[in-house]
Amino acid sequence: MTEMIDAIMAIWPGARINLKASPMIDPTPRECRAIELASDPAGEYLDNLKKTDLATLTESEWFTFLEVVVTGFQDGLCSIRNEYRNQA
Repeated sequence: MTEMIDAIMAIWPGARINLKASPMIDPTPRECRAIELASDPAGEYLDNLKKTDLATLTESEWFTFLEVVVTGFQDGLCSIRNEYRNQA
């Protein structure tokens, strides 16, 4: 966790990170599955950049990476919801 924070702070020194503000809730099984589904596109994006160290991403690459992750997660949740609807 500390390495990730250090990497973020290296890119945006003015960023404020408060880990004690509100603890995260454990993800539901559906959210865990959506995270898994978002991992492939995120990995593909990094592979296309030929980068694995997030600290080396440019600001533009970082925001695109976040967009890929968030979109993949949201798409995963929608896909899972549709699977459950089709089973009913």
